[in-house]
Amino acid sequence: MWINKETKAALARQAKLEQRSMAAIVEELIQHSTSHEQAELVERQSFPLIREVVVTEMRKALAQHRLDLGEDMQLVILEAVKLCLRQSVEQLTRLIGRAVQVGMVNRRLTRALMSYAYGEEIAAQADEDAAGKTGNPMPVRSPIKQELRQRIACSTKEEKGATEQK
Repeated sequence: MWINKETKAALARQAKLEQRSMAAIVEELIQHSTSHEQAELVERQSFPLIREVVVTEMRKALAQHRLDLGEDMQLVILEAVKLCLRQSVEQLTRLIGRAVQVGMVNRRLTRALMSYAYGEEIAAQADEDAAGKTGNPMPVRSPIKQELRQRIACSTKEEKGATEQK
């Protein structure tokens, strides 16, 4: 095997420094070069496999993350919808209760007005007719309130008769 003079001189100096034979140094260099080439070959062949494994694992992790995020979002949205529904039902309940109260007040005022204008009997008939149509009878009143109503009705009739005589 032919070697350049300068390379052979450098090899001889290195052998003298390390106190080894030139053949041992050449053998070591050849082994090192061969190992390096084999490592590059393995690296080139394994890179696509390693890349594929990494990409696959990343896709799996991202898919799991998206699934977890979707479940978390679903829970958050579901809780928000439940809260909104609960608040809406409570508000609707309050509004219905208020409407019933106002309706009862209007019914009582209408009955009192009809009683004053047309008499208690006609007012009672109209109230019973309305209760039959709505399925909601007028609540029974206490005897004290009933007596007060009769007194008011009598006094207003007397006042009405007195104003008609003048």
